[in-house]
Amino acid sequence: MLLFLPAYYFYPDPKTLLIQQSVILFSPLLIFPILFKTKYYFSKLSFLLLYALYLPLYWIGIFDFHPEVLFIPFFFLFYYFYSNENLIGTIIFLLLCLLTKEEISFVFIVFSIIFFKRNNKFSKYIFIIAIAYLPLSLIVISYFNPVNFSPIHFSRFMKFTNNDPIFYSLIFFLFIQLGFFPLVSRWSWVLLPYFGYSYLSSSTFNKTPL
Repeated sequence: MLLFLPAYYFYPDPKTLLIQQSVILFSPLLIFPILFKTKYYFSKLSFLLLYALYLPLYWIGIFDFHPEVLFIPFFFLFYYFYSNENLIGTIIFLLLCLLTKEEISFVFIVFSIIFFKRNNKFSKYIFIIAIAYLPLSLIVISYFNPVNFSPIHFSRFMKFTNNDPIFYSLIFFLFIQLGFFPLVSRWSWVLLPYFGYSYLSSSTFNKTPL
């Protein structure tokens, strides 16, 4: 939230937050040209178009304000430094990603396991930091919860139900625009914690694609 405050200080209006959210959502378009190392102009343009036209991004911007959208550019920058074997940059953006939302730890735990063979040294650091951050974040959140001293969203998982068809619409709308091709990629496995979070939650808001 701290990154949103300077602009909000000068223009204290909810629209300021929504404008910043939109800028952040599409900021990766500036990162892709350096992230994807290809000499083919068409390939770079394809990545830009696929991201710019990806409908779930617009759904995020339409409904409410979500400070965790910072995870999106932070993750791309994390992967840029990870793929270039820059340890300092990798750790900095790993920590920034983790600060956006407590359950992001699960994403990086899975990431470190899936990409272990690619860079086992970096993957070990990522795994250790993500594992250590998870209980720490839950303790801090619980401490500052004035109601029952537990993680704020913890109650959503106390009444598990798996008969909500909205969850399957989430899967459908996330992948239909890309022809379900991402399902054959190992990157889809990185999303498993997110799907598990949505599936186990009793809140409809965590299951809907809108």
